[in-house]
Amino acid sequence: MKPDRYYSSHERGVQRRRHLLRFAVFAAGLLLLTILDPALYHFFAVDQARIERRDWYRLLRIIGYLPTWILLSALLALGPAHALRGRAWLPAISAALAGLAAEILKLIIGRQRPLPDGSYAFKPFLSGFLDGSNLGMPSSHAAVAFGGAFALARLYPKAGPVALLCAAGCGLTRLLGADHFSTDVYVAAGLGYAVAGWLSGDRRA
Repeated sequence: MKPDRYYSSHERGVQRRRHLLRFAVFAAGLLLLTILDPALYHFFAVDQARIERRDWYRLLRIIGYLPTWILLSALLALGPAHALRGRAWLPAISAALAGLAAEILKLIIGRQRPLPDGSYAFKPFLSGFLDGSNLGMPSSHAAVAFGGAFALARLYPKAGPVALLCAAGCGLTRLLGADHFSTDVYVAAGLGYAVAGWLSGDRRA
């Protein structure tokens, strides 16, 4: 992509409008899921002991495990040097930064993991920096999964749908285990998208 100084004022205006539109769509989705959160919590939540030993659950769960993306990037780095032009580590870096961003946002937002009745509970503003336990918004595992998946999709667009489906599956495991609300996963996906776009240098992200 062209450096910022080579964009015309019209092009910059188009980019700003595109960003505003995407933000508006994201905000609308967040509002809708916030309304649906309690119902979705009860719909998806199951006895975790019933599923945590299932192979499919474990597979999807580790998509949100940072070493998974480190291993994948290492495999990409061992491929033909010209294929990725030094960008093989993008999925691992994106996954790590998205997870870090999620951890910081948790401390700022202070929303705790779902209560048994599916309701919200918040810690006092910024008190998460003193006690960061039991915070859920956004999901760190989902952020890692989507950060890595969106980055991989930028390297290999044809693999994007599979990567994002796996990331969504990781998000689903967070709901099935009653560990997170749907909005926790949704915001994590947004973080992953933003971080991957920023790292790729794509001004259209």
